[in-house]
Amino acid sequence: MHRIRVKEQKHIDYVATQLRHLLLVKKNKIYVQIQVNPPRTLEQNARYWAILQTFSENYTTESGLKFTAEIWHEYFKLKFLPRRALPGGEFASGETKGLTTKEFSEFSEKVEAEIISEFGMPVDLINAHFQNRRDGDDSREKT
Repeated sequence: MHRIRVKEQKHIDYVATQLRHLLLVKKNKIYVQIQVNPPRTLEQNARYWAILQTFSENYTTESGLKFTAEIWHEYFKLKFLPRRALPGGEFASGETKGLTTKEFSEFSEKVEAEIISEFGMPVDLINAHFQNRRDGDDSREKT
C-alpha cells in the first residue's frame, strides 16, 4: 500500500500520473482511499499562544533570563516537532502552520505538559490567562 500526503498542486499532479500509469500501462485494479485532515483551528492556535504568553510573562530561568513567547515557540518546535534538513547538514525546527487539528493538538498538549511539569507553571494560571484572552478575542495567527 502506498500513502501520499497531498499538500500542493504538484502532489496532485504526481498522484494523477501514477494512477494513469497503473491503470493504463499496468492494467492494475486500484483502490483509492481519501482521508481529509483539517488544519489546526483558530481556537487551538489562540489557546496555544495564550499558554506561551502566560508562560513567558511568568517564568524566569534560574540564571534570571526571561524569553518571549516567540522564543519559547521556537524552543518547543525544536523539542517536539520533526526537524527539517538544511544544506550543510544543519537542521531547522518543524513548522506548526501545516499541522492538522490532531497533530497540533498533540503538539500543544506536549508543550502544556512540559510547561506544567518541567517549569512548574500552575494549570490554573494557564487556564485563567486563556479565558482572559478569549474574552478579549486576542487570537494571533502564528507559524
